[in-house]
Amino acid sequence: MLEFLRAHQLNIMVGLSSICVINAFFVYVTRTISKQRKIALILVELSAALLLTADRLAYLYRGDVSVLGYWMVRISNFLVYSMSLETIVAFNLYITDLYMTQGQLPKRLLRMKVTNILAAVGGVLLIISQFSGLYYTFDAENHYIRGKGFLLSYVIPLLLLLIQLSIILQYYRRLNSRMSLSLLLFTLLPLVAAVMQIFAYGLSLTNMTTVGMAVVVYVFALIDMNEMVEKVREREITYLKEGQMRMKRLFDQTATSFVDALDARDTYTQGHSIRVAWYARRIAEISGKDEDACDEVYYAALMHDIERNGIAESALTRIEEFPFLSVGAHSYRERYDGNGYPEQLKGEEIPEIARITAVADAYDNMTSRTEEREALPEQVVREEFIKESGGKFDPKYAAIMVQMIQADDSSFMRGNEEKYDSVGENAFVCEEYRSTISFGMAIPEKGVRLCFHAAPIAHSEEAFSAPAIILFDSLDARVHETPRGIQDTRYVEFGELWFDGHSVSTAARNMKVTRKDKPMEMAPEEYTVEALRRGDHLKVVLKSAECEVEAIVALLDSSRNAFLCLTGENCAIEQLRREHFGGWESLEIPRIAEEITYTNRLESDLPNIQIDGPRQASTRGILLRDGMRIAFHTLTLPTASLVWNCPAFVLFSSQNGEITGDDYREYGWVRFDGEKNEDGEWASNQLTMEKTREFAGWPAWKEANKEGMECELLVKRKKKQITIRTKNAGISIENVTTILDGKTDIYLALTGDKCALTDIRIY
Repeated sequence: MLEFLRAHQLNIMVGLSSICVINAFFVYVTRTISKQRKIALILVELSAALLLTADRLAYLYRGDVSVLGYWMVRISNFLVYSMSLETIVAFNLYITDLYMTQGQLPKRLLRMKVTNILAAVGGVLLIISQFSGLYYTFDAENHYIRGKGFLLSYVIPLLLLLIQLSIILQYYRRLNSRMSLSLLLFTLLPLVAAVMQIFAYGLSLTNMTTVGMAVVVYVFALIDMNEMVEKVREREITYLKEGQMRMKRLFDQTATSFVDALDARDTYTQGHSIRVAWYARRIAEISGKDEDACDEVYYAALMHDIERNGIAESALTRIEEFPFLSVGAHSYRERYDGNGYPEQLKGEEIPEIARITAVADAYDNMTSRTEEREALPEQVVREEFIKESGGKFDPKYAAIMVQMIQADDSSFMRGNEEKYDSVGENAFVCEEYRSTISFGMAIPEKGVRLCFHAAPIAHSEEAFSAPAIILFDSLDARVHETPRGIQDTRYVEFGELWFDGHSVSTAARNMKVTRKDKPMEMAPEEYTVEALRRGDHLKVVLKSAECEVEAIVALLDSSRNAFLCLTGENCAIEQLRREHFGGWESLEIPRIAEEITYTNRLESDLPNIQIDGPRQASTRGILLRDGMRIAFHTLTLPTASLVWNCPAFVLFSSQNGEITGDDYREYGWVRFDGEKNEDGEWASNQLTMEKTREFAGWPAWKEANKEGMECELLVKRKKKQITIRTKNAGISIENVTTILDGKTDIYLALTGDKCALTDIRIY
């Protein structure tokens, strides 16, 4: 290594000194460094550059006995010694500025002052040496010779570096680790090099190391400067963003307070605008819009009802900074099919914000209570968006709303709960009979137990007081009493039961009630309801301290849902809790009415099936081949009332070709109303649904399904791609499934919701 340095040190000196000059220039033109630090860094770099330049000249002119050689050797050696001190002094100026600004030292340290004084002493001794030969002399051939005081010329610079090293070590943590490391290297490495140079005569190790560290100091200072600039920029950006957020909050609070005040004038519209804005924003988010676009949608939807509140839409157009605000108010009543107003715009002629707002506004209107009706159930709302997709609503945003409803994707999505405000989670009071009714609880096949306490209310000690249960079916699992509510929720009440054995059968086909008078190990205020379901029959057991009442209830058919809820008369119900219990899994309920089936038709290649609920039954798998036809007769059940109560088919694979088989993988599921499930990891599906000329509207389509109709599936298969086409009552469907997992045996099964599939033929 030493031999390499001997051979190339002159070239190394040129390179390092050139870098220092360039660094000094860049420091000079930089505007982000304080004046004091800029002066210090320029002095460090220029002193280091002059130090190595002089050192190189001393080597080049050594032994040159000419007049030029005589003077160059003496001048260059003087500069080497003086610039060594000057570099250290400049570095002392640099660390003084660093520690008093970034390091936050209250005043300049005494050691910093001592360093400058010792450097001045070193300079005086260097001048004296020129006349006394204290540090060095020259022989007759103009060669450099060390003097008797040579070591003193090393001791003073090394002492200065040691003083600076003590400062850096003491205050190491006052600067960031990178800056402190660069200062440490500048002082420590030249010390090491100086010790080595004592034993390596002829090499400028100390000088080259000092200059190299000057380069390092600049590089680290540059990095620190860039970080400081970046932090300042980030602070400015943060400040600007905070300002924007403050303005946005102010605008949001002002706009929200304004529309809330307007909405509050009508009990039924209170909170309408803010809910519509939230729904609209969520639709925009799901559709992939960025935050700014979502904000525009939100505020435009927030102001959509401005005209209804008696304020001219033109008021919004005057807000020139936010031209989008008037879009929702002006165009959200347009229809996608062109039959809306005020301009009868069609399709994408309608501004996108207005198309989104129309969907959000319709959802809130349907799920809010009005003077004429209660809130519509989610199923009815969802059906409306399916039916009006491409009619009233943009199909893209109607589909997103259907997705949101299915996933209950918004914290604001809710049904009507005004009537049930007095019903707590586990306690409520009934005065007049059925004045308060709890939420409905589904009766499952595995059984459920409901326990509660009931006591007479204080002012009715002499009046009749008792709890009771209601058995019913509705789309929203709640009891309804108004004609509109009964119609909208498809409400059917099967009957009522009391704990003393009294009963009322309403729409049940039959009800058999038995009372058993036997002491029960229960407190007088304790009551228990146990219920389970088997197909179209219910068994309900009511237990109290006085007796046990058992009721067998025959529903209208097996496709009905069954709920029970609590009510009463002159009683307070509390400590309400629901429990699951065992022991009834194998229990059979004795039939009290004949079984109703809708599959008593011709049976062909596959057994007929009745599907009482979503995919509750399906055919066995049919192995698909190219050119296959599958025909069948479909009949929706009497309880069917929604468009998705219809047949469906599912594509899958499994070891035994059954939906319940091992290694089951589902590739696609398509309903005959034109909806499909989301794609999974094993397949992709491209569904095309068209309404042909024969399509007479969704009510007629549902009626055709109720009357019964013939359906046919046409199968085309080409390697991993399966195409299935079908037409039914004016709906044309084509679904292309691409199998991605490499399976070759692909099966199709017929299924659906609230329908009977019979006469299934495979060609």
